[in-house]
Amino acid sequence: MFADDERQTGKRFDWVIVARPDVTWFAPLQPWCFWLRPGQHENGFKRWDWAFVAPRAKAEALLKEPYDRYWSCGWPAFKRPELIENYWHDHLSFDLPERPLHLPVMITRLDGDRYPNNLCDFWDGTAMSTAAWGKHRDICPQVTYKNPCNTANLSTPVRFDTAAGWTDWPFTTCTGNDLLRGYAGSVAQCRAKCEELGPTCAGFLRIRDGGICFFRTGNVTHASFTEHGLRDCFLRNT
Repeated sequence: MFADDERQTGKRFDWVIVARPDVTWFAPLQPWCFWLRPGQHENGFKRWDWAFVAPRAKAEALLKEPYDRYWSCGWPAFKRPELIENYWHDHLSFDLPERPLHLPVMITRLDGDRYPNNLCDFWDGTAMSTAAWGKHRDICPQVTYKNPCNTANLSTPVRFDTAAGWTDWPFTTCTGNDLLRGYAGSVAQCRAKCEELGPTCAGFLRIRDGGICFFRTGNVTHASFTEHGLRDCFLRNT
């Protein structure tokens, strides 16, 4: 991504910052001049696999080469079912230090059985139990699953009106009776299919993984917030 931008603009970055999309930044980054203290951060620094800061000269080796080797099953030996983040940590060609105070970022997950309390108890009990994190032990819940502004973790569904005649309920499921099952399509294609089925189609449930839609009839409504957030309910307005 950054290399494409450089080719288009004819300008080369000095530093590259990359963060996962499922994180919360709970404080501003320090000014870049703090990263350049003599003898520090020549290779960059990171916060787990959540966020990375690297000088441009190290960016390819940090962000691209391990990924390419993993998906090509190349050297070093690929061990299925090894997670890519574990592969990256094990086979990075240079040391990349942890800097939790330089990168004030926390992974943010849906609250559920698999990730209770956004795993804040896990991080506080192990990885976050350093002196550096000790001053901020209460930050994790406040900026993630207890944050009222973080709509991904609301306990009640959020409504969106994104197409004429329709109401979308992300991360919910649809109640009602089956009208048609197993239809593969985009959201727009499933909307069109429901309208093609006529007034008996009151809406549909769409599974995000694979894009499979299940059309509902009868007294259809959205159900409670789903644990894993892998499905959405789309209802026709009446």
